[in-house]
Amino acid sequence: MSARMGKRPGEAMWTGFAWVLLLGVNHARANLDCSDQALGLSSDIIATIGNGSATIENSLGNYFWCKDRGFEMCVSDTLDRSGELVAMSHGVCLPSPLSRAESIVWCSLFNTTANVSKIQSLGIMRNLRAAAQAKDLPFQWHCGDSVTTAVHWLPGTWVMIGLIIFFALLGATSQTVEVWRRRPALKGDGEAAPLINDRRSNPTQATQPFGSWDGSVGTLKQRIMLLSGGDEIDTISSEQWMELSQWLRGISTSRARGDALPFGRRLLKAFCPSDGFNSLFTTSKNPPPLAGLDGLRAFSMLWIILANTTLLVQVVGTDDQNAELHTVESLPQQFTLGASLAVDTFFFLSGLLTTFTLLRNMRKYRQDSFPAFWFILMRLVRLTPLYAFLLFTYTYVVPHVASGPVWYRMERDTALCRSTWWSNLLYVNNFYPETFHSTCMSWTWYLANDMQFFVLGLLLLKINLKSVRLGVVLCMLISIAGVVVGWVLLVKHRGSTQDDYYDKPYTRVTPFTIGVLLGILLVDYQIINAKMTTRTAQGLMLASLASIITVVYVDYLNFAHHPKNDRGDFTDEQNAAYQAGGRLVFALAISCVTWLCVTGHGGPVKTFLSLAIWEPLGKLTYGAYLIHPIITRIYYYQKVQLFHFDPIEQAMYFVAVTVITYATAALLHIMVELPFANLNKIIFPHPNSKRNNRHLRTDSS
Repeated sequence: MSARMGKRPGEAMWTGFAWVLLLGVNHARANLDCSDQALGLSSDIIATIGNGSATIENSLGNYFWCKDRGFEMCVSDTLDRSGELVAMSHGVCLPSPLSRAESIVWCSLFNTTANVSKIQSLGIMRNLRAAAQAKDLPFQWHCGDSVTTAVHWLPGTWVMIGLIIFFALLGATSQTVEVWRRRPALKGDGEAAPLINDRRSNPTQATQPFGSWDGSVGTLKQRIMLLSGGDEIDTISSEQWMELSQWLRGISTSRARGDALPFGRRLLKAFCPSDGFNSLFTTSKNPPPLAGLDGLRAFSMLWIILANTTLLVQVVGTDDQNAELHTVESLPQQFTLGASLAVDTFFFLSGLLTTFTLLRNMRKYRQDSFPAFWFILMRLVRLTPLYAFLLFTYTYVVPHVASGPVWYRMERDTALCRSTWWSNLLYVNNFYPETFHSTCMSWTWYLANDMQFFVLGLLLLKINLKSVRLGVVLCMLISIAGVVVGWVLLVKHRGSTQDDYYDKPYTRVTPFTIGVLLGILLVDYQIINAKMTTRTAQGLMLASLASIITVVYVDYLNFAHHPKNDRGDFTDEQNAAYQAGGRLVFALAISCVTWLCVTGHGGPVKTFLSLAIWEPLGKLTYGAYLIHPIITRIYYYQKVQLFHFDPIEQAMYFVAVTVITYATAALLHIMVELPFANLNKIIFPHPNSKRNNRHLRTDSS
């Protein structure tokens, strides 16, 4: 480099000029035109800086070398045509930026024609720029990665840190009080009372000596012997012991819930971690009426995590500029790419649970109306606390947890929430902001749709209570309308499906209304009691599974032959038919699988989906959906090198993110989600508390 500079002093001078200029441009946060033209930096600058900059076209350079010297890491990204995925990245280590005033001056000088022509004549990053221009790809440039500049600590940051500490102290206090409350009963003193009471006339007094009794017969015998002074009681038969233990178990559970506690103690007990832990990991002893739903919910969540851990790699950048093409052309990866259908499973389950639970109770108690506004309010109160807690933690705390050459993307994403958080909490973020990538926590478009579908579902149930036939017809018409509208928008806006199709309720409503329709058929048409031969059930199951597999993998035909464009071999009409019609076929197939499992004809599929492990995972689905993109982004955005994408690394990322996601979701479930659900029951008791419709499930996600 020095020899070349000695022979060409003019080039060295302009190289230094462009070097300083580029820093000024980015420090002043000038517009993209200025920074885009600044990409005339030559490879000579890279050599001037030394080991801190990348020496190959697709690399982030030596981040730690740059950081140790107090320099600033700048990254140039060549994007794909969608402007969402990174095709190539290049890291350049530059000295600390100039002042804002100096930067503006340099940027102004740079925009003159003479300076542009001279700097561009140096051939800066010639290969990168040429590749981008040849393919008409967008280019972006960013300097600053928290090496020399820190993210500002806003008041919201301190508020959220204080709130996290408050929840931790509240849980510890509640647990301490609960242990203290149970202590005398555990020792067997202080609460001793005669056991021989009339359990029908005074059941609470009869069970006072049992404190936190675990419900086992052995423990029951020990307690009775303790109270009776050690007298022999073996004359009671095992059947009598079992009957007595089952009766006492219900009363003990009621006492453990704290139903008889003062109001203030009940509020505090709502945050007891041990109660939350027991609730999370206690599985139902009796099979639920809708078998296999926890398995469907948990499996779909794992599918979504697999897709997001894979696709976000390409948003960050890989060392193979053709990684995106290799992914869509890979047959095994079609399962990963088809994960948007997993969200359709959530919509289907939401419609089914809302309809089946409420409608069954309405028919059971011969009711012809229900408090729809109350159900909507309770759903908001049930879902919003955890949502808001994570939203503001993501906005104000997460930007401070790491740094790196591409950490600016985390700062950019979280900054969006400071201005648009309200649209999330009003569940309208699928409409505002208008562009998907301008929304706060972009993955929460699902929650907005689900809340809107919930309102639609209650309206359909109101109609169904008046006329079952009309309710069925409306569900069918809305399902078909969703397909038709989706097809029209996909043909018209194939290049911008994320904003015009993907997150809109009128294009994603089909699985939800099919779930509502199945719920109506199960209750009002009693297909839950349907009988069929084993051969018929097996045929329906195989046909359903084959339909699911076909919808997931048929898109392989679209990209199997190295297309000349990024949209595959399908025409606009064919692609629209696949996307819109495929969702209808998938939802119908899932509904058939569910029906077979519910009626007891699911065979091995029902056995798999009804495994006990799915129940706690199903309870954590809501938290896992909210938290897994945050965890993924934290890990990905703090990396100092590009990803090397292959199946082994993909599996490692998936397993790591999944384990951390569910561990974090469990903690949030115990410390935030479940306590607020308990507060909801304490503060807002159902107006018709004697009616079973108060048990309407709103956490179908």
